[in-house]
Amino acid sequence: MNGSNISEESDETINQYLQEQGLLEEGMNADDKRSLWKTIKLSKDTAQEEEQKRQKQAGKNLQSDEVLFVQITFHVECSQTCQYFT
Repeated sequence: MNGSNISEESDETINQYLQEQGLLEEGMNADDKRSLWKTIKLSKDTAQEEEQKRQKQAGKNLQSDEVLFVQITFHVECSQTCQYFT
């Protein structure tokens, strides 16, 4: 499951992957195996995309927090400095 096109994976590769994951069961035909493999592949791809979105959003949130912190710090420092001049 290396990011290759799903339809390009050989039955042998799919069998090996399912066996390694403990998902290969007796009586599964080639269509069952390929369907399970596709489901796992789609799930992993979706999870990876969601993680990338979360990381991107976390970065945006961090930037917003940093800007807010700078604004608050500036406001507080300015307020304290202004007291000396009044």
